[in-house]
Amino acid sequence: MKHIGIFDSGVGGAEFGRTLKQIHPELKITIIHDSKNVPYGEKTPNAIELLTDAAITPLLECDVIVIACNTATAYAIDFLRAKYPGKKFVGFEPALKIARGITRTDKIAVLATPATLKSSRYQTLKQAYGDGLTIYEPNVSTLAHQIETDSVAWLSLERHIRELVDQEVDVIVLGCTHYHLIEKELQDFAGSGVQIITPTDAVIRQIETVLKD
Repeated sequence: MKHIGIFDSGVGGAEFGRTLKQIHPELKITIIHDSKNVPYGEKTPNAIELLTDAAITPLLECDVIVIACNTATAYAIDFLRAKYPGKKFVGFEPALKIARGITRTDKIAVLATPATLKSSRYQTLKQAYGDGLTIYEPNVSTLAHQIETDSVAWLSLERHIRELVDQEVDVIVLGCTHYHLIEKELQDFAGSGVQIITPTDAVIRQIETVLKD
């Protein structure tokens, strides 16, 4: 039985684990999160690297380790691959490639933590897939913490989303697994003319590929 380890800074990784288990019930899945240090999105790059490295220690015997945190992927996955060359890591990143392929207005939005948006990894994605697109990055810097503590400021969030719709955004990329937990509410705010996307399907396909290799 293949063993998949899933790490997230907060509770979003558990939702991904449930989805993965539904599709692949044959897998053994272990999920851990770093609740005492969440959110990662406001920490320094060095702190994110060190915290992620410490947190994944219980998963080092797994066949694949999934970094189900966009911020941890952005700042730590290359370090982890170098430190543990025999281990297989799969990360979460904002799905800009998918967004580019489906937008009709060439206007998309990325909801992500401040650290993810500032990361060189995200900037590389923008250079690769953002040419010709208008990419909005609204300030949702406290949203992960709000979701983690069940204290979402719904009226403020709705205002952010409706402002994006007014700008003719037709694709919203969820660049934090916390946000997956409120995807339905975000869709309600945005309306049927906007597609809200996550990298979940792409990550599952990558896990399947890595396991075959």
